[in-house]
Amino acid sequence: MAETLLHSPRQGEQSFERQVLRLLPAFNLVGAIAPLVVYCAFVLAIDASEHVADMLGIALYMAVGFMVATWFSTFAIAIVCFIVIMMKGPARIADPYPLQDSERPLR
Repeated sequence: MAETLLHSPRQGEQSFERQVLRLLPAFNLVGAIAPLVVYCAFVLAIDASEHVADMLGIALYMAVGFMVATWFSTFAIAIVCFIVIMMKGPARIADPYPLQDSERPLR
């Protein structure tokens, strides 16, 4: 059986999933603050009337919906990154799987 050498990344390099995990808190923060800023600007820019109150309610629901969607997508991406990190293991590189019946010979 041919022996394959795994070349793990250098100490300073990070894999893509670790880079994504480091960016998720910032993405989550921007996804939570941006709709609130837009909603507050919308509230300050309009005058008070009954029709406007309905629009404010809809805008609030949209802002909360965007925030919740951001949180769920961030959580899903974090789960995927965690799974990839766990599957790579301590070598931090995916293990090759040589096929015995492949058309190309082993090197």
